[in-house]
Amino acid sequence: MPCDTYGLSGVYRSLDLPPGSVIVSDVGDARVCEGLGAPEGSVASLSLRSLVSPDFQAREESGRYPAVVLDLDWNSIHPLSVLGPACVVLNNQGKLFIRSGDADTFSIGDTVGPPSRRGYYLRAMAAHFGLEPDSPGVPGFFSFVKANSARWNITRPRPENLEDYRGLFLRSFAHEISADLWRWKYADNRGRAIVAERGGEAVAHYGGTARRIMFSGETASALQICDVMVNPAERAVMTKRGVFFQVASTFLEAYFGYEHEYLLAYGFPNYRHLRLAKKMGLYEETERITELRWTTAKGRIRMNTTARLLDLGIDHSELISMLWRHMRADLQDAIVVIRDPEYIKYRYLLRPERVYEFLLVRKRWSTRPIGLVVLYRDGQECKLMDMIGPLSAMPELVEHARQLAFAWGCNVLTAWVSEGQASRFEWGQVDKVSTDICVPANIWSEGPEPQQIRSRWWLMMGDTEFL
Repeated sequence: MPCDTYGLSGVYRSLDLPPGSVIVSDVGDARVCEGLGAPEGSVASLSLRSLVSPDFQAREESGRYPAVVLDLDWNSIHPLSVLGPACVVLNNQGKLFIRSGDADTFSIGDTVGPPSRRGYYLRAMAAHFGLEPDSPGVPGFFSFVKANSARWNITRPRPENLEDYRGLFLRSFAHEISADLWRWKYADNRGRAIVAERGGEAVAHYGGTARRIMFSGETASALQICDVMVNPAERAVMTKRGVFFQVASTFLEAYFGYEHEYLLAYGFPNYRHLRLAKKMGLYEETERITELRWTTAKGRIRMNTTARLLDLGIDHSELISMLWRHMRADLQDAIVVIRDPEYIKYRYLLRPERVYEFLLVRKRWSTRPIGLVVLYRDGQECKLMDMIGPLSAMPELVEHARQLAFAWGCNVLTAWVSEGQASRFEWGQVDKVSTDICVPANIWSEGPEPQQIRSRWWLMMGDTEFL
C-alpha cells in the first residue's frame, strides 16, 4: 500500500530518513513505504504490535535500523512500552523521531499538564535508554539520537513474567512472596511498577499500589510504594549511574505529580533507605511513624459503650460508609486514604495470608455505632491496624480493643500513627516509641512541595500492604 495513504508523506519527508529506516504506527504491518526522503532503497513500515512482540525482539537483529519513527496514539500507549523495543532495533548514533503532531493537543499516557511539560517528562524517560535530544529538531517531532546503549532495559512489568519478579523478591529479601499476594497488589490495574532487565531477566523493580486519598478535603489519587528491590549482584553502584536510581526516577517521571495519574507517592522506608533516595534527589522526609503501645486490660463493663465482633460474612457497607463520613469530616486538613466500603473490603477482607477481625463499638443505650476497629492477632501482640469513626470516639475504641486483646491472651496492643497525628493519642496510659520508619515526599517530579505535606498524613498500620 503506498505511504501516501497515511496522508503524512510530506511530514515524513521533512525527516530526511536514511535508507533502511522504519516507521512504526498503530496500523499496518510489513508494508514498504517508497521514497519519503530516502535517496535510495525504501523505508519500511511496521506495526506497533510487531515492534513490541517478544518474538520480534528475539529474532530481529540488534541495531538494524538507522532511524525509527514512532507515529502512535500516545493517549493510549505509555512511552515505556515502546522506547525500549525501539532502542533495541535502533543502531548506535541512529535517530529516533516521536511524532507529536499538534503541539497544543500532544499528550502522553495519563499526563494532563501543559504539552511543554509532558515533553519534558518524555525527554527525561528517553534519557534512561541512552537517548539524547537531537539538535536541531524537526517541527512536529521529538527528535533523539541514540548516544549509547543502555545498560538495562527499563520497562513496565508484564504479567507473564510474574515468576521472574517473585524470584527477584526472594533474592532481594530472602523470603518468598506468593503469587496471590503479588496479584492482590498489582492485578486488575491496581498497581504500577518499573522494572529493569538485563539479558531478559529482571534485576530491579520499583512498585506501587493505588490508593484514593483525601488531600485538603478533595479527592485525589496516590500510590503506596512497595516492592522496591534490587538484585544483590547489582547493588555495587548505588549512585545515579546505578540501577536503583534508574527504576526509581523513571517511576516518578512516569506516574507522579501535577501532570500525571497520581498526585502523591507515600511509603514506609527506614531512614537508611530514605537517606539514599534523598542523596539522589528523589525524596524528602516529611515525618516519621510513631509506635503506640498499650498494655492489655481485663474486661470490665463500660458505662456508656459496648462492643462486639462483626460477622464478616455479612455486608457492612452502610455502617462503614456512615463511620467514614464522620472520620472524613474530622480530617479535612489531613491527607488520608479513603476508608470507604470498597477500600475496607479490598484491604482487609480480600488480602491473602491475613485474617483480620472487626470490632464494632456502640453507645450502650441508643446502640448507635461510634466506631470500628480492625485488629490482627500476631502471637502475644495484637496489632491495631485501623480505626474508622469520629476522632472523639478513638479513646473508647482503644479501650475496647485492649480488653478484647486481653481476652485473646495478648499482652500488648500496638498501633502506628504518623508523627503529625500522634498528639491526638494523649489519653490513657500509652507509650509512644519513635521509629526510624519515614514518610517520604516526592521531589523529583513536579507535585506538592514537602512543606505542603509535612505532618499532615494520617497513616496507620493498615496503610501498609505488608502488615
